[in-house]
Amino acid sequence: MTVGALLSDCQSASDGRWSVNASFCAGFVAGTASAMATACEIVRDQEVPSAVLSGGGFSNAAATQTFVNWAKANPQNWGWPFTAGIMTAISEKFPCQRNSEN
Repeated sequence: MTVGALLSDCQSASDGRWSVNASFCAGFVAGTASAMATACEIVRDQEVPSAVLSGGGFSNAAATQTFVNWAKANPQNWGWPFTAGIMTAISEKFPCQRNSEN
């Protein structure tokens, strides 16, 4: 699946038309964002995404909207594998930051 195809699924959710496709989008985006947050936490001397440092973590809706916004702004990347698009969008919006408590 490509970024463009996942964008279509995700837009149905953001337009208020919940469907199996919207659930597919939300699940993949949330799962990828969660895995990225975990990776930031366990590598590079305990770095975590800024959203986690703020105490709230990623909401599924925020992660999905981050992907949708990025994909709309980058149509030249619609042919990428969808996971690459999700990872790029999340890392640009919520880069890993050093946890100052360590």
